Amino acid sequence: MAPLAFDRRGLTSLGSDVDALAPLVRFLDPRPLGGRPIDDSVSIPLEELGERMHELPPRHGRIEVVGPEPFASQAIEFLRGAGRDAVSVESWEYGGDGRGRLWGPNEYLATMIEDLQPGMALDLACGTGRDAVFLASLGWEVTAIDHLPDALQRGQDLARRYLRSDLAERIRWVCQDLEKVAVGGAFDLVSIFWFLDRGVLRSVPGLLHSGGSLVLETFSAIHRERYGKPRTESFVLRTGEPASLLPQLTTRLEEAGWHGDRHSVRFWATK
Repeated sequence: MAPLAFDRRGLTSLGSDVDALAPLVRFLDPRPLGGRPIDDSVSIPLEELGERMHELPPRHGRIEVVGPEPFASQAIEFLRGAGRDAVSVESWEYGGDGRGRLWGPNEYLATMIEDLQPGMALDLACGTGRDAVFLASLGWEVTAIDHLPDALQRGQDLARRYLRSDLAERIRWVCQDLEKVAVGGAFDLVSIFWFLDRGVLRSVPGLLHSGGSLVLETFSAIHRERYGKPRTESFVLRTGEPASLLPQLTTRLEEAGWHGDRHSVRFWATK
């Protein structure tokens, strides 16, 4: 398999550019497209909700729904049927420009990225692309890899809806089995969230150049003991295990604990 190629030209930090990524808002507006915007809301039409659940807050978060009937009630019924905490907000106003988002990147990534300068990032098991889009908004050149074509399509849609168009071009979406990734070039950052393959994890030092970082978060054994998920023990990390799997890297931070409704291991290391 031919290695992936990368271009380091044009890397700039855009963290202070408020227009890079749609701002966080409070409310979900489930009306059909075309209506007057509702202040402090994002429009996700009711008929699109099923395909755009990745654009909602974390599963443990409450979703506040606004707008006229019957759309608000129907959206709340749908969301509750999907296991989400959704409530109606009676006090709302028309206004704003309709540009906003309810979703955010991985919380640990958002914290750690403040200490890193933008460069080349590799987002392994990127899923529907929230972290890749977030990184691109800060000026990173991102290669986002997942083996599910539909997840990558949703990631591209996410970039189109919420990211400035020139920054969306910073993301390269790659459909590929992670076990078969052959990368030509070095990265300043490798991120892995809610995915664990120890063979893939052991390959990370070879993907990083000197000074590059790995940022990782995934389920712990405690989470599996509480909820029975992930389905097999091989998909959970134990405290201290990342460092033992990656002796070539210098551990900067490792912690395990409850983060929202998940008990996870968080790990940051540099080469």
